[in-house]
Amino acid sequence: MAVQRYSRLEMQVIISNILKEDVTILPIGNHELRRHLVYRVETKKGPFVFKYYYQDIYGGREISALKLLEDTPIPHASLIDYGVFGSDREWLMMSLLEGMPMDKIMKHMSKDQLIDIYYQMGKVLGQIHESHTFEAFGDLAADHSFVKAYQRFGDAFTANNQYCYDKIYNSKSGIQPILVKAIKRIEKNMALLDGVKKARLTHMDYSPRNIFLTKEKDKRVFKAVLDFELCRPWDKNADFSQLILRDFSGHPDFEKAFYKGYESTSTIEDLFYETTDFYTLNLCIQVCSWAEEVAPKYFDLALNTLMKILNESKTLK
Repeated sequence: MAVQRYSRLEMQVIISNILKEDVTILPIGNHELRRHLVYRVETKKGPFVFKYYYQDIYGGREISALKLLEDTPIPHASLIDYGVFGSDREWLMMSLLEGMPMDKIMKHMSKDQLIDIYYQMGKVLGQIHESHTFEAFGDLAADHSFVKAYQRFGDAFTANNQYCYDKIYNSKSGIQPILVKAIKRIEKNMALLDGVKKARLTHMDYSPRNIFLTKEKDKRVFKAVLDFELCRPWDKNADFSQLILRDFSGHPDFEKAFYKGYESTSTIEDLFYETTDFYTLNLCIQVCSWAEEVAPKYFDLALNTLMKILNESKTLK
């Protein structure tokens, strides 16, 4: 289905029609990635966030996750309303959180403050993983039904990666042979996923760019987790790969604090150590398939990490 893309003025009219009042909007978020549009919306009742999803499934994932988290202690934005318009694309309204994304301000924070925040990040991720278990793996729709349920995690993992892998096989990029080699390495090690028996609520994009901080008495403190559009019933061990790729290399104190916080609310399984390179390699493949032009620094990091895992991994055949 073709995606209907809207200008800022068109979105202002659409949101005004939904709320039945005049509003002003301000773009926030990473619109250049073309996954969604996010706006701060000013209304008579105060500000909130409006999100319109370009891609199928993303809206259902986030709406279902916010619903599931409503009665938990996990800090997150509150879901206000949601619906569908245009080409059957979903939208939601949620509470506006005051503060700043961690990745925008962490370079101005002291090491001790960052260690504390990484501890809190680990603690909250453990709470997310322990909050809900499911009878199957896969993506959830807004009503919590499965878009397609998989009893075997390996089948869910393969289906989730099929589009990305096909795109790479059909690519004429100069790095296509390297990415194909990485895909073959993933396929060769699929047996690692046979040990995944329990589906847990998994964020799938857990990193400082999705952690919101606020300021209290000249100190930055953990405020909330953002962006649940990739969240799904999955293997919880896949949730560490973003941090391993972006944050932990060269920062053992941050890594130690994070896992200490995680173990205060959940358990690190033996399977985590067996699948770390597997999940990180797969994340690098995904990043390299789209990021070269829109996020070149992220692309370079992913490609360098991919090469390192291919050449040095002791857990992958």
